[in-house]
Amino acid sequence: KVLTEVTAARAQVAGAKSPEEMAAADTALSGALGRLIAVAENYPELKADAHFTELMREISGSENRIAVARKDYNDAIRNYNVTIGTFPGNIVAGLLGYTEVAPFAADESAHAVPQVVF
Repeated sequence: KVLTEVTAARAQVAGAKSPEEMAAADTALSGALGRLIAVAENYPELKADAHFTELMREISGSENRIAVARKDYNDAIRNYNVTIGTFPGNIVAGLLGYTEVAPFAADESAHAVPQVVF
């Protein structure tokens, strides 16, 4: 069940089309990964399994790619906001109706430690 949740959450992240969808998918992935790690800690023989080790390596890589993408997105938003807020970009932005965009921020629930029930 936990592996299915992780797989579904990874698919959500890959298919996210908007910052809001990405935030929701990131929260779901974080929760699923927390449950997976808790399961692994309770079953030492699972940690030793080569397939599980490879899965954890892939998950770690996915988390790193998400963090890089989040940083790149926020950097692009910062550059966009600076451009539309300074001369001459502010004139063009005003004429075309461009407004500032908020950077990506995870929900408060993403900071909570997931509860694992066996």
